[in-house]
Amino acid sequence: MENPISTLIKQSPIKTIIFPTFKLPLSIEQCKSLLDGYLEKLVNLYKKAEVYDRTQNTANIELVAKWLSAETNNTKPSLMLNGTVGRGKSTIAIAIKEMVASMKSANEQYLIRNRYKLPPEQIRYYEQWSRVHNIEYISAYEAVADDMSFAKACNTPVLIIDDFGVEPLTVKTYGTTCTPIIEIIYKRYNKRMPTIFTTNLSPAKISERYGERVWDRMKEWCNFIDFKGESLRK
Repeated sequence: MENPISTLIKQSPIKTIIFPTFKLPLSIEQCKSLLDGYLEKLVNLYKKAEVYDRTQNTANIELVAKWLSAETNNTKPSLMLNGTVGRGKSTIAIAIKEMVASMKSANEQYLIRNRYKLPPEQIRYYEQWSRVHNIEYISAYEAVADDMSFAKACNTPVLIIDDFGVEPLTVKTYGTTCTPIIEIIYKRYNKRMPTIFTTNLSPAKISERYGERVWDRMKEWCNFIDFKGESLRK
């Protein structure tokens, strides 16, 4: 039986992705359905103490799906999931990663199986899709921990930075004080590299912690989705 993600990829029209903006060649409804499926899989797989509550997060799932979908062309290249502790932000971010990684794998398998019968423009499309949609997950604390993690955070085509705001603002490198997380933000902002942040900080706290220059860039660069309500962890 063929992977349903492969079927979605085959049915999707060519040239729906606007590179290098992070878009999936799916409708909003397809994105929402797949995202919801991966969220349920994660909760069941890891037996998370955090109980995923669709009734509270339905609106936010739809906003994430709109950001992901090629049907929506006016979204910003990055995404900020902000709100109180235990609201499912990290779970949704991991579900995005699992969803995109599965689509990338299905896309590559489809290309391998059908390369001989695809026209050149479609081959280029699928190859480009695979390059752009390399996605990695890293905690903000880990991103500033060493040179290798810092390079990964700067250069990965699509990056999830979890728990943005808990990392040290400054670190010492050979006696020199550096601000690696701000450097990561500037580098990714300048290249318009899609980045998904999760944070417990409010917009006002982000501005206060990182300064007005960083905050001004993040407003331009990120779609903000606010996770309200009490913690879902029981």
